[in-house]
Amino acid sequence: MIRRELDEIEERDFQGLCDTGREEDERIEFKRSFVGGNDLSSMSDPQRERAVESLAKEVTALLNGKGGDLIVGIREDEGVAQELTPIEGASEAAERLRRSLWTRIEPAPRAMRIRSIPAEGSENGAGYIVIRAESSLQAPHRVAKSKEFYIRRGTEASPMNITEVQDLTLSTRTASARIEDKLHRELAGVRSITANNRVFHGGGFQFRVVYAPLQSAQIPLEGTTLHALTNPEPTFYEGGKEVRNDVAFRSLGINWRPVLRGKLVERLVEGDQDSRAGYAAKRVHSDGTVVFDWFVRYLPQ
Repeated sequence: MIRRELDEIEERDFQGLCDTGREEDERIEFKRSFVGGNDLSSMSDPQRERAVESLAKEVTALLNGKGGDLIVGIREDEGVAQELTPIEGASEAAERLRRSLWTRIEPAPRAMRIRSIPAEGSENGAGYIVIRAESSLQAPHRVAKSKEFYIRRGTEASPMNITEVQDLTLSTRTASARIEDKLHRELAGVRSITANNRVFHGGGFQFRVVYAPLQSAQIPLEGTTLHALTNPEPTFYEGGKEVRNDVAFRSLGINWRPVLRGKLVERLVEGDQDSRAGYAAKRVHSDGTVVFDWFVRYLPQ
């Protein structure tokens, strides 16, 4: 998978894959073109059907596995990215695939997104297509026509046996229940007007955002970022004033699991009718869940 948000990917990212000889793995797949040709719109209906079915198999395997990117427009040799091969009518093809794959994968792949990226200097709409499939909480998925379940094994989309389908079903349901329970517990904190074991008194407004990842993950950090997080007294600027962070990340390695620490800021703002107490906190849990709280209370005059 390309380590960039889908909306931020550019042609130079694909060139970088070729320049570094990036190899296919469980989370990235390269396709020179579609099965049957380089232009999806000019294919006959049977040819287009085969092309879409081939992609549906690959996307299903990513959804049932760890997720990843399928990139159309890069030639590979023995799994190694070699050169850029822009496809014709990339934008139109991406929209067609978005509609087609939605109906050819069961259940409908909500964890799938598709984007076309234009080729620099192209005059005929040539470009690339990225299909990003996240590890799905709807898994197991199957190809609607063949009724086959697939999962990514190394660089291949392989059929799943009945035991694997059963195990994935149980795992998905367990993960869904875990996340649902976590969200309910965080919602209970809002209802009781608490945040980070702190009870708020008086009328006010509380806002809480909870990001709960599908699975725990090791997050690589660059040295400069790691240094900034482990600094015992890092500073940040707010309203032109230097403010010190009262809680720092500690004992982190290059690959780390977040700990129960984060930036905690609390301050009192006074001024006539707008007098208020403001509180903000960010908590990062060991499974990667991030909780952000913000509370503002209007004070009596």
